[in-house]
Amino acid sequence: CESYLEGAATVEDAWASLRKLTGQASPVLMGAALSGVGVAELLEMLSLVAEGLDASSSDESVVFSPDTPFKARVYQVRHDASGERVTYLRVLNGKLHPREAFRFDGNVEKVHQIRQYRGTAYTTLDEALPGDAVGVTGLASPRCGDLLTGDTLDEAAATKARRFQPVLAVQVLPPYGVAPSTLLEKLRILEDEDPALNVQWDAAHGVSLVQVMGEVQMEVLTQLLFDRYGLSVKLLPPQVLYKETIAAPVVGCGHYEPL
Repeated sequence: CESYLEGAATVEDAWASLRKLTGQASPVLMGAALSGVGVAELLEMLSLVAEGLDASSSDESVVFSPDTPFKARVYQVRHDASGERVTYLRVLNGKLHPREAFRFDGNVEKVHQIRQYRGTAYTTLDEALPGDAVGVTGLASPRCGDLLTGDTLDEAAATKARRFQPVLAVQVLPPYGVAPSTLLEKLRILEDEDPALNVQWDAAHGVSLVQVMGEVQMEVLTQLLFDRYGLSVKLLPPQVLYKETIAAPVVGCGHYEPL
């Protein structure tokens, strides 16, 4: 601080101080990804901040080498305009090619396309290398937060990624004339993109249930169902999901005296 006030601080000193505040301070930049404004500055900033950080502190064992076994993090799942599922990966180690096979719970799924997106447009790639962020088609099982290791999922990493769950449950009522099963189908698609929704079917009452974090997410979910599927749904007031319950049978005794 004194060197800054005295005018003796350099740009290198500023970046060195910022690296020491990793996890406590966050640089703020402005830009627009769709038009490419500020992207170069963002990449330069990430390079400067990461310079000198201890890579061993990462729990993903990232070495960014194409010669190591394949590893990639699923950071998003979406469906394109044709309804095809796109799994977005950040490649950490190894290489990925079209037609490569993965095994999930005994089922074999193959990569059809590797896409590099720019906004909604994309180009197809013949290979994805460490550091690439790509969208792949053909994979139906991986969910947001999963870690692909080799040709399958890292179950321990998947459990860790989903340890935080919403604590509110909401009933979603379909608009007049729309079958509950149709609404459930659309909610399942959204759950595929956001597993935390944890969509459930209440057969006793014939309604769908979702888990949310609060009113803002309820508004977003309502608007998303309308924008994407034209469904004007109604969400009932949320109920708290109680996580505690009786662990084992108990016997109680009481005495009652009438007045």
